[in-house]
Amino acid sequence: VVLISLIGTDSITFNRAFGESGLAATTLRLAGAVDETVLLGIGADNTENLYSASGYFNCIGSRANDEFMSLYTAMFGVDAPPVGSVGQSNYEGLRFLKAAAERAGSLSLHPLAAAGRNIVYSGARGEVAIRQGRA
Repeated sequence: VVLISLIGTDSITFNRAFGESGLAATTLRLAGAVDETVLLGIGADNTENLYSASGYFNCIGSRANDEFMSLYTAMFGVDAPPVGSVGQSNYEGLRFLKAAAERAGSLSLHPLAAAGRNIVYSGARGEVAIRQGRA
């Protein structure tokens, strides 16, 4: 097993070379930072025995993700770059901020921080509960 900790272009370059060398047929790869945009760069021919652990993929079958993807497509079109874990995390961060700000009734630091310690908000992965500052 090859554990890959490379990100972005470095991951693309490594995985292309790994696939083209023929090693992918006999060796499993596990990457913790591969999303849809990196997979596009690697290319389908170089993904044999490549696995990734991530909290989000845009093909998750759920009502929340279907709604998120529909909104994204409606806003940016069918030819927009694919949504990956970084884009989804940014979206979820804004959803959290919106929920905390509405609950606090303010964007001031102390009310906002207090409101965000115990809150439930909706994102592309569904409902997220924060209890005592932990998801």
